[in-house]
Amino acid sequence: MSRNGLCLVTGMHCREVMKQRILSISPHACVNDAARKMKMEEIGCLPVCDDHGRPIGILTDRDIVVRACAEGRDGQTTRVEQIMTAQPVRCLADATIEHAEELMLRHRTRRILLTDSEDRLIGLISLADVAQHESPMKSARWLRELSARRFRVER
Repeated sequence: MSRNGLCLVTGMHCREVMKQRILSISPHACVNDAARKMKMEEIGCLPVCDDHGRPIGILTDRDIVVRACAEGRDGQTTRVEQIMTAQPVRCLADATIEHAEELMLRHRTRRILLTDSEDRLIGLISLADVAQHESPMKSARWLRELSARRFRVER
């Protein structure tokens, strides 16, 4: 059980619930290309990987809106590396779901990148992926905890 008493799926590993078809993008790509890729694939985030497939950042649709559009940046000349969130939260695919839960709560994120032993991107696990494998009651408690920490909701 996790420190906060909200462990969802004991004994399961991230590899068992992760998304394996993960698209990524180069840090040197322009923001417009990233946005088009997200639109075409109907996804809300892209891991940003170096030439060896190691994650160095993550770019979300919110990053594009807040760090590019709202600041009046040119999407054709602004590079992904300029607006991405560096040092994305990640863990090994063989880590337990409990470990992923702890990371999500500690870093106030809904997604974790999963890597192999050489730190190459092999998957992604989201809050929704974890929630699909647990009872609605436990999932709701966990979501409340994550939201309270993320948005500093008073209890």
